Amino acid sequence: MTRRPLAVLTLALAGAVAHGAPAAERWSVLESDAAAGGAVALARDGRVLSAGVACDEERCTTPLATRAPGEAFRAAGEVPGLTVAYAPLRDGGALLVTTPPERRGLTATDVTTTGSVVRSTVLMRRFARDAMAASDRDGTTAVAWLTTRLPQRLQLRSRERDGTPFGRARTLATFAREGGFGGGAVAVGPAGEIAVVWASGGFLLARFREPGARRFGPLLRAGRSDRVAKVAAVFTSRGRLVTVWSSADGGEEQDRTALVRVAARAPAAMRFTPALKLGAGAAREPLVFARGTTVRAVAAGSTAMVAWTTASLRTRIAAVTAAGAVTGARTIDANGVLVDAAGSPSRRVLVAWTHDPLGAGASAQAVISTPGGRFGPGEPVGPAGSWATGAALDRAGTRALVTWVAGDPVIAPRWGLAERGLP
Repeated sequence: MTRRPLAVLTLALAGAVAHGAPAAERWSVLESDAAAGGAVALARDGRVLSAGVACDEERCTTPLATRAPGEAFRAAGEVPGLTVAYAPLRDGGALLVTTPPERRGLTATDVTTTGSVVRSTVLMRRFARDAMAASDRDGTTAVAWLTTRLPQRLQLRSRERDGTPFGRARTLATFAREGGFGGGAVAVGPAGEIAVVWASGGFLLARFREPGARRFGPLLRAGRSDRVAKVAAVFTSRGRLVTVWSSADGGEEQDRTALVRVAARAPAAMRFTPALKLGAGAAREPLVFARGTTVRAVAAGSTAMVAWTTASLRTRIAAVTAAGAVTGARTIDANGVLVDAAGSPSRRVLVAWTHDPLGAGASAQAVISTPGGRFGPGEPVGPAGSWATGAALDRAGTRALVTWVAGDPVIAPRWGLAERGLP
C-alpha cells in the first residue's frame, strides 16, 4: 500500500477579500500532498480531521489525517474499510461508517479530533448499500442503510450518547422489488428526534421518532417524487424538519427532467406542509462530470435554508419559513454547481460550489452569510482549475472550512483546503 508524505503549502489568494480586512476574515488556502479525501470534522479550535481511501490488491482502508491550526497535516492511523457515511460528533470528532470493498457489512467507528479510534461497532454483517448517518453533536447519532437481499429493508440503528453502544436495528420499510427504494436521507434534531425520509412508490415518504419516544411513528407523505431522488433533510433548532429533493425517472438516460421540491413539518405534526416546486434540477450525467451535488438543506438556528443545482447548472439558495413558504430565492452563481453547505446555531450559513465546472476556468468558490441571512459575492477558495469537494462550520460558527481538488483526478490529483476565522 503506497503512502505519500504529508505536507502543506500556503497559497496566496489575492483579491479574495477587500484590502485591509482583518486577518481573521481572510481565507487561507492550503495544499497538501496527502493521499487523503475530504474533511469529516472541524473543531472549534480549528483542528481538522480528514479521511481518505487507500487500496491495494487485498484490502481497502480509510487513512486518517489531522491538522492543528498553523501546522501541516500528519498521519493519524487508519480505519479498516471504505468510509461510506459519516457524522460530526462533539468536540470535533466524527463517526465513520465503513464497509469492505465487497460491501458486506457496516461498521461504525468513533474517531477523536486527533484521529484516535475510541470505539468500533459492527452495525450489520450482511450486504448493504445507501448508508446514511446524522447526529445532533450532543450525543444522539443515527445510521440507516438498505439491505440488498429481497425483500429489501430500510433499517436504522441509533444511540443517545457518543461512544456508547448502538441500539438494535429497526426496520422502517420493506421493498419487494429492486428499485423500490429511490434514495433517502436521515436527520437528527435538537432534542434527539430522528427523521428518515426516502423516495418510493411515487412519493417522498418519512417516519419520525419523537423526542423521548422508543418507537418510530406512522408513515407520512412529504410530496410527490419520481423513482430516483437525491434527498436532503435537516431539523432547525426548534425541531422543524425541512426536506428538499430532486427526483427523476430511473432510466439510465434520465428521460424526464428532474424536479426539485421542498416541504416542511412542524414538531409532532401528522402531516407536511404542501410540497413546493423550486424548478428543474440538474440531470445526473452533467452533474457527475461537473463534480457537483443536487440538493442540500441546512439549519441556521431556527432558520432553514435549501440550496440546489438547476438544470442549467446554476447554484440557487432559498429560505423556508415555518409555514413551508420559500422566500429570498436567489442565484449564487449563474455558471456553477452546488457542492456542499453547512449551518450553525449562530445562524451562519456556508455554501461551497464550483464556478465554470465544465470549462477551463473551474474555480472552487464559497460564501458565508451574515446572521441576518445576507450573502455577499462568492470568494475563491482554491487555486485555478480547482473543484470544491466539501464544506464545514464548527459548532459555534466561528470557523469555516472548504475542501477542494485540482488537476487530473487519476494521474496527478492535488488536494487542499481553505479555512477562515469568523468574527
